[in-house]
Amino acid sequence: MFPSMISWKIGSNKLRYEASRASSVVIINSITLVDAFLDVVCQDKWMELFPSSITHAKALQVITSGVNETPNASLQLMYAELQMLSPFVPTREIHFLRYCARNSADGSWAIVDFPLDSFHETF
Repeated sequence: MFPSMISWKIGSNKLRYEASRASSVVIINSITLVDAFLDVVCQDKWMELFPSSITHAKALQVITSGVNETPNASLQLMYAELQMLSPFVPTREIHFLRYCARNSADGSWAIVDFPLDSFHETF
């Protein structure tokens, strides 16, 4: 269903495969959920959704804020500090682009995170 995500580690001849896939039904208004992921003023909303894995998050830059005062087609540069629920996995800091789009046909939303760390070493 989802192709594997492949990232090239700069300065190395090794490929690193990483992916996370999830699907779930939540009982919440879709625009409220989108707002929690994209709120640049109060990033606590996103951290409250995943309190056991996101220890710090912030929007570094809003590249586009959306269309017609909605989050549709918005793009943000984000930072997050992730902690897995294992003492053997160290805390990880990531930079990524977060894109949000709305399907006007059925009203569904998609939020896609594209990691930047594997493409640029100077973050």
